[in-house]
Amino acid sequence: MAVVDLTTYKKSSAGIPVDAIQACGTDVLHVVASFPITNGNSIASIFRIAEIPSNFVPIGGEITCDGITSVNDADLGLYETDEHGGAVIDVDALMDGGDISSALAPGAGLNPISAVTIANQDSALYVLADDVSSERQAYVLALTINAAATATGTVIVRLTLVRREYASAT
Repeated sequence: MAVVDLTTYKKSSAGIPVDAIQACGTDVLHVVASFPITNGNSIASIFRIAEIPSNFVPIGGEITCDGITSVNDADLGLYETDEHGGAVIDVDALMDGGDISSALAPGAGLNPISAVTIANQDSALYVLADDVSSERQAYVLALTINAAATATGTVIVRLTLVRREYASAT
């Protein structure tokens, strides 16, 4: 059995670079948002949660909720900030088709980064958004529902991100 120390020089014993992110202090961002979805919120209702710098990497979290009848398709994605117009960049960049129609307790909630592929799990938001604009330095994290709500309930989004340096433009 080989031993691979991911903390030493970011290389494996075979000399292959290991892409690892180590973060502490201000390099870690925890988003915790609680908001109601009410009976009558329609298809394509957008719940803008937080502005997040585009060079942060989502690494985990959980979405929990009361049962919000009929909302069996919710997306967690990225939007422009208000100063850039507020338009959608990628509606389901992080989560696609999450079912919040039944109550989800802590430990049994949805993974807020379930739409991020294995290949992109160490990628910053600007990579996940396939964003080539040099103007956007932040995105708005938003939950969008794709089914009209027929009940009222609270949603709690917990998302942890770490800062990654921007890639060089070579």
